[in-house]
Amino acid sequence: MTQMAETGEFIRTMEQAELDTEALKLRSLGWTYTKIAKEMGCAISTASDRYYRALAAVPSDAVEQHRKLMGEQIDSLLEVAFDQALTGKRSLFAIDRCVILMDRKARLFGLDAPIKQHVEVVNYDGNS
Repeated sequence: MTQMAETGEFIRTMEQAELDTEALKLRSLGWTYTKIAKEMGCAISTASDRYYRALAAVPSDAVEQHRKLMGEQIDSLLEVAFDQALTGKRSLFAIDRCVILMDRKARLFGLDAPIKQHVEVVNYDGNS
């Protein structure tokens, strides 16, 4: 599916680009990688790879639009789970789903970026 360029780098064929685009479209509809893999007849990791390759080939404005759409989908699901977590039996399952959805949204928007730390190394040679 991929070809080797004279520079030694792999280049995508038209067939690979089409498969990658299909994975992106399905993921945009809210499909899981498992469902995409089953539909496309490939491994889950391949479905994920196809999605990320297609995403990398999309201009940054379109990626931002896709991120916004995914965020809205998460918000819709979170609204349902949040309501179930706070009403009725206060289901631990619903609470767990809320935490998972909130974590996914934080990762989607980069809210869990590493904390910057300052480390200072002091070397004592014992001759002072």
